[in-house]
Amino acid sequence: MSPAGRIDRTTASGKFDELASPDSIFVVKDTYSIRELQRDTAGAVRVAEEGALVTVTRNDRAVAHVISSERLESLLETMELLGDQAFGRELRKLQRGKLKFHPVDDLAD
Repeated sequence: MSPAGRIDRTTASGKFDELASPDSIFVVKDTYSIRELQRDTAGAVRVAEEGALVTVTRNDRAVAHVISSERLESLLETMELLGDQAFGRELRKLQRGKLKFHPVDDLAD
C-alpha cells in the first residue's frame, strides 16, 4: 500500500480492467455507511486486512472502525510499552541522545 492510502487493484481473474492501464492506481474505499457495510462486509474487511483503517458511519458521523487483528495487536503492544515506566525512562534517554549502544560483537555467546 502506498503512503497515500492507495493500492493497485485487479479484478477477480487477476487481470486489470480493460479501461485501466497496468500501472493505474485506484483509491481504496475506507469509509462505509452502515448500509454499504451490510452490502459489502467482505470488501471492508479486505481493506482493513490490507492495513487501512475502515470507518463506519451513520448519518455521516463516524460510529465504528474496523482494523486488522495485526494492527490491533501492534496498537496494544505500543500501549503496553508506553505504560511501562522503565521503557519510558529508556525512551527519554534515547530521545535525549544519552542512551549507550554497544556493538553486537561485544555480546556474550
